[in-house]
Amino acid sequence: MNTMKFEEKVFIAIVLVMLLSSMVLVFYTKNIIKVERGVLSPPTAKVLDVKLTQGKIIITILINDTIYPINVTGGYVQIYQTNQTAKIPPFSLSGSKKINVTIPFSYEDSTLSSLILRGLVQGIMNGSLVYITFSSTEPIHVVYSIDVKNVTYSRGISNLTLYTFFPVNYTVISVQFYSIANDNLSVFIARTNQITPVNLSFPAGENTFSLKLNYSEVFYNSLMNGNLYTFSGKVTVLLHYPGYNESKTFYVTHEFLYINGS
Repeated sequence: MNTMKFEEKVFIAIVLVMLLSSMVLVFYTKNIIKVERGVLSPPTAKVLDVKLTQGKIIITILINDTIYPINVTGGYVQIYQTNQTAKIPPFSLSGSKKINVTIPFSYEDSTLSSLILRGLVQGIMNGSLVYITFSSTEPIHVVYSIDVKNVTYSRGISNLTLYTFFPVNYTVISVQFYSIANDNLSVFIARTNQITPVNLSFPAGENTFSLKLNYSEVFYNSLMNGNLYTFSGKVTVLLHYPGYNESKTFYVTHEFLYINGS
């Protein structure tokens, strides 16, 4: 009579197991960290901008952390085609931060229309070592410019004002084969087939300067009021890249209307 049936024993055992499982589940749920979708994301880095200025390539990088601050211990950015590398310095990151790294502009860079950039940022996040990699292809626009801004002429001598822009330090070597022609009469005022040394050096960027030029052949001593004139010639420039010099010759022209006294 007091003996429980086998079926009753099995039922009681199942109930006890389910009760124990529920207690364990409640305890575990109370002691775990709840992570909602979208809250925790890996840290990232990307290239925001690439500029060429004063003989240097300046690369701007945006680095974002997650919910944990990162103690960045270093890293690098590399131009893949030329293997040029710049180091990323250590810094503390909480949220996001823009950093600039600088790479000298080389002759090899000047032959490229775009730069393939690869990089790595390493640091410590919440006690663990993290690595953030990034890559990007960025266009690079290299400008070489030399323009005549003003020309004066009297008795076989011109004062020539030049505007120049180059991405690296440079030396204006010479001006050669220059002339002034009267466009109304289709005649030369003066000309020379010689090379006039200049040898003026300038830093990278914009520069404006004046030169005094003598003509070897003089046909007229002055300009005619109200006439249109054209100056033309060649200017040779030596570009100073790191470890390499490149010579370039530019053909320049300048058309101007001569007004007496101007």
